[in-house]
Amino acid sequence: MNDIDPIKVLSYYDGPLVFLAIGNKKLYICYLVEEEEVSNIYLCTAVDGEWLEGFMCGNRDLRDTVVNAPSKEHLLLKNSVPEFDPDKCTPVELNDDILPEPGFKVDFQQMLKDNNESTQSNTDDN
Repeated sequence: MNDIDPIKVLSYYDGPLVFLAIGNKKLYICYLVEEEEVSNIYLCTAVDGEWLEGFMCGNRDLRDTVVNAPSKEHLLLKNSVPEFDPDKCTPVELNDDILPEPGFKVDFQQMLKDNNESTQSNTDDN
């Protein structure tokens, strides 16, 4: 995903699966809908910090975070776009083909553990 500069990757496997981005002074949560040979397609939903907190704390899964977002602003983004620009994304109506499976949550405890282990490993190497 060289063409998009997400502000925070929340889930990664051979490239960002879920990330946060900012555009037009709005916060978006984006997740991979489809991998293509030339570019990937992401569904990006405008969220505010309070709404995002439910997902970040594990109280809401990704599907609920997207479907019930108060903004109701959903955009399709191809990562061949040079940067995340909501004005260059395509507005989209939600349907089961582009929604995440129910129950997807990011394991933030594991992320913290991995970060701590990585930090400790780097410290031990010095």
